[in-house]
Amino acid sequence: MIDCINAFTDEIDDVESAVREIKKQLSAKGRFKDFLKEHSVAIVAAHKEFAESGVLREVCRALPMNTVGMIAASSSVNGRMSSMPLSALVLTSSSVRMDAVLCDLAPLIEEGDSSVIEKSYKAASADLPKDAAKLVIGFTPTIGGIFGDFYAAEFAECGVPFFGSNAGASSDYNGASVLFNGELYSSALPYVIMSGDFSPSFFVSELPVRRGQRAKGRVTSVSGNLLKTVDGAPAKNFLDELGYDYTNSEGDSFPFRIEHPDGSVVYRASWGLNENEHMVLAGEVTAGSLISLDMPLSKDVIMDAAESVVKEAAAAEGFSCLLMFACVSHLNALALSKDELELTDSLLKDKIPYLLSYSDGEYCPVPDKNGELVNQLHNYSYIVCAM
Repeated sequence: MIDCINAFTDEIDDVESAVREIKKQLSAKGRFKDFLKEHSVAIVAAHKEFAESGVLREVCRALPMNTVGMIAASSSVNGRMSSMPLSALVLTSSSVRMDAVLCDLAPLIEEGDSSVIEKSYKAASADLPKDAAKLVIGFTPTIGGIFGDFYAAEFAECGVPFFGSNAGASSDYNGASVLFNGELYSSALPYVIMSGDFSPSFFVSELPVRRGQRAKGRVTSVSGNLLKTVDGAPAKNFLDELGYDYTNSEGDSFPFRIEHPDGSVVYRASWGLNENEHMVLAGEVTAGSLISLDMPLSKDVIMDAAESVVKEAAAAEGFSCLLMFACVSHLNALALSKDELELTDSLLKDKIPYLLSYSDGEYCPVPDKNGELVNQLHNYSYIVCAM
């Protein structure tokens, strides 16, 4: 059993006022320290200006538990939302252990040591019984040459579902972007191992299939995120058949649906063609996958998908809070409006505590054809973890 409470402030400049506001909201159920159980952690999403003003650091220092999170664009909690917010979701439990970890990625970046996450996870979980870990919530920095699929796969190798976000949804922010205990990092991975009497559920939005054109092709040659051939022909031919204008940066609004051979489904953005006329995707694809072009992101497409996945998650029984991330492409397609935040709040405000933040790559397990969960990186998606 996990108890939850959330808090929110848009006070960027006055540190004392921001801390006081957060503390007041966290005391809504009585004295905050009495509300907390043996194990606690706070998930935090904050606009870059909270980092620059020092408010983010002081709010985290004022919380009597570990904090993990990221710099993000717009976010919301029950009844509160803003394009320049600091949002926090506090999880606490007597039966669910929450181990906060900061994994230094320097060996990966500087030396190519791809075992850093496995080593970090094994050290942090060494005293846990076998199969006790039920979930890792994590936040990955944006690092050139390292795709989110790597993180998803590494935690899969560790045998644990991975849910979270890639930081970078504040497109004009080039500083350190992930958070651990009030400090920001650009080459580290903060994460929480949740173990014990706990069974989370995961939900991912579905996008409508584009009609009237070639439905699907099969990936026949691929290298990581470079799609070389579809049905044995150059990827460019496939895009031409779809009528896809790969010279016009349409990747921001045209999702490609990927059905992996194991049955798991993800969406991928395209960054056009490289000098070899290979299709460049924002994530890896497996040979043998089916690829199709879905409907472009529009307000109706985004809002319908959000409403569907939020209603599905809210209807699930036995959970006390929802942690949610939506692709920043939604925010861009909605002209930076609060429409998706407002819709979400209208569905959840009086039902269950939640935190929703925008993401630059969404991590959420999805079922394969046998019903087994597979860690995946998603683009264009709205993901939910019910706890």
